[in-house]
Parts: sequence; structure tokens; C-alpha cells
Amino acid sequence: MLDRVRRTAARYEMLPPGCTVIAAVSGGSDSMAMLDLLCRLQPELGFALRAAHVNHGLRGEAADADEAFVAAECEKRGVPLEILHADVAAEARRRGLGIEACGRQVRYAFFESLDANARIATAHHLEDRAETFLLNFARGASLRGLGSIPPVRGRIIRPLFDVTKDEILAYCRERGIPFVTDETNADVQYARNRLRAQVLPALQQTNEAFFAHAGACMEELRADEAYLQAQTEALLRAAASADGWDARQLAAAPDPLLRRALVRMAEVQGLPAPDRAAIARMTALLIAGGATQLPGGAVFRVRHGLAEFPSQMVQALLPQPLAQTQTVGAWRIVSRCVHKNDKNNLQRISNQVLEYRLDYDKINGKAIWRSRCPGDRLRLPGRGEKTLKKLFNELAIAPEARAGIPLLTDDCGVLLVLGVGCDARAGATAETERLLIIEAIREGVDADAGSN
Repeated sequence: MLDRVRRTAARYEMLPPGCTVIAAVSGGSDSMAMLDLLCRLQPELGFALRAAHVNHGLRGEAADADEAFVAAECEKRGVPLEILHADVAAEARRRGLGIEACGRQVRYAFFESLDANARIATAHHLEDRAETFLLNFARGASLRGLGSIPPVRGRIIRPLFDVTKDEILAYCRERGIPFVTDETNADVQYARNRLRAQVLPALQQTNEAFFAHAGACMEELRADEAYLQAQTEALLRAAASADGWDARQLAAAPDPLLRRALVRMAEVQGLPAPDRAAIARMTALLIAGGATQLPGGAVFRVRHGLAEFPSQMVQALLPQPLAQTQTVGAWRIVSRCVHKNDKNNLQRISNQVLEYRLDYDKINGKAIWRSRCPGDRLRLPGRGEKTLKKLFNELAIAPEARAGIPLLTDDCGVLLVLGVGCDARAGATAETERLLIIEAIREGVDADAGSN
């Protein structure tokens, strides 16, 4: 199995030399096997290894015993360990989420807060991918959801991506690797556990090679989706104009590209993805013209051959100084200054919230929120400096929306543009001591909404 994990890591460039890897270790067979494999690969591949464990506060003494087990195993292996104690049940009630979804948000926020540049290794394996495929299929997911868990997502890596559960258990036996068993994994009130206990065995009985075939299928689906997304971006670039998008050009596109284009057009406005019913209405308007309201209250309109979102933030923003909590146009914004070592306050609230991290000590003079002004410029890392007008044109942001996009500025110019990014002069780096964390969510959107 070591050779297969080595090949997977190389294929997806998971473990570049000199990187830091944080292994998410629950104490179960999957994460303990992953920890052992990473320890064996570390001298060969030259990465630094740390571990992280979350005590969710759900299983009382059993959870405390798991925590003690993980701590002892990491100490035995000489792997530094970070532990988070959380009350996931209380947090789930506060956010209005299920226990599983909330636990996932808490875990990933903790892992990502430990090191802004580290790779985060999770022990998802081939059967986890098949479970996620089936869950997404049952929920009516599109091709993107049916591609299931990717091998790499941002800084998150999955070294056991191509390994089955049986192979993991066999590896633990052969290597004498101890592990703990979470009794809640047998509780079929959770949808994932029901699939694991009832559906996957039936599929494997139907075809002994089910997991191998499912893995190949999901890989092909992800490749297809990546190709279609690239074609969609090309379509939007061709259809974009200074005032919106060419409706006839969009209408002439094949349905798979048109559906993705309409979703992407909403996304660049900072809007929720339109559902199937909204996409059908938007498609009809491309030929007939007119307007329709989308989920969340935004309006999509086709007029004079142009598709646009006329209701989005047409009013210029009144300048206002940076404050701890404030409303700027259509956005609710929370700002806080945090020392880089204050890990509890570095956790991300939700994937639904726009978050930016600036170097607090690089702000010159007074920080103010305002609309864009002629000549405003932004220098994004890796993209060079551009006027906001040019940048907004490249991002296909409709002109009517631009006045309502909040900019944070200081005496030297633009610090960040919501939905676009931070200026390179002020973005947080490894040398940053004090971070200004900006969290923004559009008014009327549930910041705690999420999915498994």
C-alpha cells in the first residue's frame, strides 16, 4: 500500500519537498494508517509532519479516551500534535446545522487555522468517495457533485484516495498499528452510515469490483466537469461586454455550457447559485427578453439583447470608517484584529462567508469603506496591478453592480475589494504579526448554510 500512496501523492503533487503537512488524526483505522504512511514517506520526500485532533464533545469519556490515545501515538512517533476541544452540539444549534455538517465545518476551520501554508491530509479513501457519490446522487447533484471527493482541494490532500477500507484494515494488521473504534459509525440514523451498512455491501455483491469501477467512473466525471467548466469560462469571455453578456450568444450555446454559464454569471455577482427552476426561467428570457427574480431576491434581466443583473447594488456606497461590526451596502461585515498565535480566533466561521486577512501593521492612516473611484487600482498576487475598471471587465462584473462593491482603502489606496481580493502590499504573509480579519456576508444570506 505504501507504493500506491506514494504514486497517488506524486500523481496529484500532494507532498512537494519542503512543505508542511498537518495530518487530521481521529484515532480510527483510516487516520492511523495514514499517519503511519506519512511517517514512512517523510524522510524520503522531505516534508515536515504535524498532526491535529478534534474532540467534538459528543461522546464524553469515549472521546476523551480517543484524544489520549492519539496524543500517546503521536508522542511515540515524535509527531507534534494540536488538539481542539469543541462543543459541536451547541455550535450546531447556534448555526442551525446538523451535527455532521457542523462537525465538518469546525474540523476544517481548526485545521486551516494552524498554518496558512500547510497541506492538510485527511484519510478519505475509495469507499468514502463512493458514499459521497451516492449521497450526492440521492440529493439530485449535478456532474460536479457526482465527481465526489477530489484528491486535492486547495490545501487539502487525500493520500488514501485510491485505497479501499479492506486494504487499510489489512495494512493496520500487518504493521501492528493500533486504532480506536467510534461506536457512532454504526448508528444508521446518519445517512452516510446507512449507505455504508446497507447499500455499499449490496453493490459489492452485485459486482465484486464495484469500488474500483466506481473510482474510475468518478475520475472520468471530474475530468468531464473540468473540461465543461473551461469551455464555460471561454463562452463567458466571448459573450461579455461592458454592459453585460450577449444574450443571443449565450442562447446559442449547448445546454451543458449554458447552464454552467448562468450559474457562473450569478456567482461573479456574489449571488447564490440559481436552482434548476431559476435556470429554466433565465434560459427562456435569453430569447424572449424580460426579467425574473432569483432565489435570494436578485433580479436577472434581458434587455436590448444583453443579459444583466440590474438590481445588484446600483447605489454608490456612503464612505464609512472601518468598524468592528457594520453594514456596508448589501454586506454585513465583521472586522477583528488578531495576533497570529491566537489560534482560537483564527478559525474560519463558514465557507459561505467571504474572508480576507490583511497585515494590520501595513495599513496607512485611516481605513475606510467606500465605492470605487476613477483611477482606483488593485495589485493581486501573480496578476500584476490593474485599474478596477479593467479588473471588473475581466471578471465580467456588470457595470450596474460595480458602484455597490465595497472597497476598503487607506491613505495609500485600495486595501481590498470584496469578492475580488486583497492588494499585494497589505495581504498577510508568514511575517505578519497582527492580522486584520475581514468577514463579510451578503445581507439576507444564511452564513451557516452548508452541505456535507
